[in-house]
Amino acid sequence: MQARSHRKEAFTLVELLVVIAITGILVALLLPAIQAARESARRSQCVNQMRQLAIASLNFEIAKRRLPGGTGFSSQLDTDAGPIGGREDTGSNAAYSIVPKHWTGLGWIVEVLPYIELESLYGEVSQLNYEEHKGNIFKMSTEQVELIKIQPPGLACPTDPKGRELINTQYQWPSIWVATTNYRGVMGSNQMIRGTSSCPTQLPLQQYCNDGRARCSGLIWRTSSQFPIKLRQVTDGKSQTMLIGEDLPSHDWHTMWSFSNGDSSSTYCPLNFSLNAPDPESWWDMRGFRSYHPGGANFAFADASVQFIQESIDFDLYKAMSTAAQQDGVERR
Repeated sequence: MQARSHRKEAFTLVELLVVIAITGILVALLLPAIQAARESARRSQCVNQMRQLAIASLNFEIAKRRLPGGTGFSSQLDTDAGPIGGREDTGSNAAYSIVPKHWTGLGWIVEVLPYIELESLYGEVSQLNYEEHKGNIFKMSTEQVELIKIQPPGLACPTDPKGRELINTQYQWPSIWVATTNYRGVMGSNQMIRGTSSCPTQLPLQQYCNDGRARCSGLIWRTSSQFPIKLRQVTDGKSQTMLIGEDLPSHDWHTMWSFSNGDSSSTYCPLNFSLNAPDPESWWDMRGFRSYHPGGANFAFADASVQFIQESIDFDLYKAMSTAAQQDGVERR
């Protein structure tokens, strides 16, 4: 009687390759869905963080009867650095900042810390005087140097992989490691500098508004505490006026969260301008709004709502939404 063979059948090489190919196809099909789900979660977290900052700003306005604002920087003449206050005009057009000397240079985010349950950090940071330090690390104590490296929770967008990294390329603070923010006050559509710009815009010459001589067209800028902004001044409607927008610290050398010259941006350049070719040294073109969210960025409005603005938005509408009063008759909706 012949014995039966009990040899087990095995996969052939062709069958194995087919299985691998099918697995690869399934992974390729699932990966975009997984990435989309992760980005959706990151965007939701970003929206929640911006909403909390907006609510804190509105609560501050109720308590102080003005919106939080920047307290200026560079009061008077700096003989070593030449004209200050953010402009590079020369000759008869040169102008200096007129921010009062007793102002500290602290930014609007510092003012709202107690309204996001960070009273302890506020107690420490509010004692800093950036005007006195003048960006010189040797004028700061060891404790102060370490303090400006602290980033409060809720200031980094989770979609930005570098949002929590320290930066040592900030203007006025060269070689000093500082904590930054993805969330910037909206100063309006004002130009950051006179002269040639690489932004694809054609705007009339405007009065510079970051040196304490004039109001900007938005709600928060470097010297906005000199011109207290109340919500009743938002004549275009709070739900249609931007308060806070997104930026990428790695693309902009003015993003130090606690500094009044690092926490606001303009809509002078289109949304996401120069996103793929950042040149932070050209600061007058980089102080705009941008994000790594596909296709646009989040903005918190003066009623604490948050909207995702597409980068394809009409540029005139984009600028108009950043101002407190109607601009050039542009319809908001």
